[in-house]
Amino acid sequence: MGCGHLRPGLKQFACTLSHTARQKDGPDASSADPADAMNADPREELRALRATTGDMPLAEKLLTPWLRRTMNIYYCGTKSLWSWYTEQVAKVKNTADGLRYYIECSAGGWQKHVAELLRNNLVDDANLKQCELFDDHMEIPGPEQEKRAALMLEFTTRLAANRFFSSAHFDAPPFCYARILSPQPDEVKAGVMRLMKNTGGC
Repeated sequence: MGCGHLRPGLKQFACTLSHTARQKDGPDASSADPADAMNADPREELRALRATTGDMPLAEKLLTPWLRRTMNIYYCGTKSLWSWYTEQVAKVKNTADGLRYYIECSAGGWQKHVAELLRNNLVDDANLKQCELFDDHMEIPGPEQEKRAALMLEFTTRLAANRFFSSAHFDAPPFCYARILSPQPDEVKAGVMRLMKNTGGC
């Protein structure tokens, strides 16, 4: 069974995977015609490669410079998200904790989270160094750093937009009224004022 039964994207990936691994096996393997992969069963190809190479060495061979760059950017770019999720899992254990979470978010907590995401990805020196966007000895960014910077900016823009889209409901009724249930008088007042403004009250 050849690659023809696969969807176009999967077909291309299977053939690329086979050809890439063969290219990196040595001079003899790299001389193989990549078109041969089109006539082979990708499952059999993968099983054979894993049997002769092993899972981790095979994965190492398939890590192209583009994939390494992208993987590093995605890892560094999502650290603030995972920190936020971890904090919620650690803090929200019962109904009372859930109420406090909604009060915090309706008071602008979700906006602080997005601001932290932007700061971490675009300003934080330690994170940018880990992304290999620059180092202490670099005077002028090179082409590789420009590629990484463009990828980080695009990824961060999409990520921040998605977080805004999924969190903006905290600024809309009825979630924005959660501050009325706060134990802090100032928060209660702010929640009541928001309710009155939205309902046309005095």
